[in-house]
Amino acid sequence: MTSKRPETPLGRARTCSKLAIPVPPTHLKLCPVCHRNYPPEAEACEVDGNRLHRVCLAPVLPQAGTIVGSFELQSRIAPGICSEVWEGVRRSDGRRVILKLLRFLTNDLEAVRDLCSRFFREATAVSAIGHPNIVALLDHGLDAETGQAFLVFEHLTGETLISALKQWSMPRDLMIGLDVAIQITEGMRQVHLLGIIHRDLKPANVFLEASPEGPRVKILDFGLAKIRNTPHLATLTREMMYGTPAYLSPEQARGEEPDEATDIYCMGVLMFELFTGKLPFNGKPMHMILAHMQKAPPDPARVHPGLSPELSRIILKCMQKEKSQRYPDMSQLQKALRDFAASTFGNQP
Repeated sequence: MTSKRPETPLGRARTCSKLAIPVPPTHLKLCPVCHRNYPPEAEACEVDGNRLHRVCLAPVLPQAGTIVGSFELQSRIAPGICSEVWEGVRRSDGRRVILKLLRFLTNDLEAVRDLCSRFFREATAVSAIGHPNIVALLDHGLDAETGQAFLVFEHLTGETLISALKQWSMPRDLMIGLDVAIQITEGMRQVHLLGIIHRDLKPANVFLEASPEGPRVKILDFGLAKIRNTPHLATLTREMMYGTPAYLSPEQARGEEPDEATDIYCMGVLMFELFTGKLPFNGKPMHMILAHMQKAPPDPARVHPGLSPELSRIILKCMQKEKSQRYPDMSQLQKALRDFAASTFGNQP
């Protein structure tokens, strides 16, 4: 299902007179405040009156040395379906940064609208949080010359949680696993206080920054976030089934309105994988979606013999099908994890 958008159609396709083949527009206009998209000829947002910015739908493929805004690209980290991630430097002081560049691999204008909204919704969400367990957004915008949309994040050294899990073993690494889980709940507690729902919490979106005190959690990728306390963004982000099938909550699978309980369920799946090394449900995406809706998850203590029944109970409480049976908020989940850690290791982690 799609969210409400302005009645004006997005960029009516031009037609080549010789071949009679529709030619998609090369640019669209974007409202910098509510992120609604308009055809190239539009000048102002119909909702809030803001002057529209031009977004290039087919930017030149970036290369090392390309200038984007006030940053210079150095090396590509990862290609993506809707974005590319690059290492770069800020030209004014040489600070190392990570740049995320919006890309379009589709001519479906409805999909393009959605990609634009998601891209700048991430900027809105992350810039509002300002928490040590959330990746910091340093800058975002559109390159004045090319129309290339970009986000600029702090440069991190370390690895994702999904990579770390390949090296960890329970119960040997139980202490560090609990520390990571508690840090995630700390970051998500602040996210929820600001009326933001992540909707895609999973190990691949948790970065472990190397530090002398041990891994420091940085939660990544708010491109699917629902921003509840900003009416014009809440309208754009409702009634869409977004998320990753392996970590999808039952209400997400049903296309219902997400809330804090949605992230708590996803956190339960993340902890299931963190402490057992396995996912609760496997198979094709649709099979996993149906399982999250209909099947009770297996007991983590049986999946990984030796895991504490109390920790297993915490995980399963997060993964209750009924939202009212889960922890009421991230603070309560964090308290349960801290109490378990204290009973197991004393005052650590």
